[in-house]
Amino acid sequence: MTDGFPDPVATPLPGGLMLVGPVGVALIGSALDLAARMSARDGIAIHASVSRLRAAVAEASAACGSAEVPQRPAREHSPTVGSVVGDRLGTAEAAELLGCGERNVRDLCSRGVFATAVRHRRSWVIARAEVLGRADLRGHVHLSISAA
Repeated sequence: MTDGFPDPVATPLPGGLMLVGPVGVALIGSALDLAARMSARDGIAIHASVSRLRAAVAEASAACGSAEVPQRPAREHSPTVGSVVGDRLGTAEAAELLGCGERNVRDLCSRGVFATAVRHRRSWVIARAEVLGRADLRGHVHLSISAA
């Protein structure tokens, strides 16, 4: 088992083909469903080929029977994060400190770049110290945001 998923999720075959087991189909289906929800939320159309793939994966999933998508264990967060009022930042504040856009900060959070980033409803909150540390490394420290 690697990364919490049973081996093999998918097996390469000759000729550029791949054999995907029930867990792999469930994982692909979950990813495609998430992409569809995100595109609907953001008002972005999904390409027709992706929609066809999503339908084919749903059909294959139904034919295989339902497989549970294995869940990875939750990341451990520092016990001191959130213990002091004002030590957390939203994406707008983090973007200002980092000298980038909010979308970039959300992407960094979703990729796990910020170890202290926590999803709160539909937003991200990040420990101020971690954002300041990254901003300092990049030379983008702005002192205009004070602790609340």
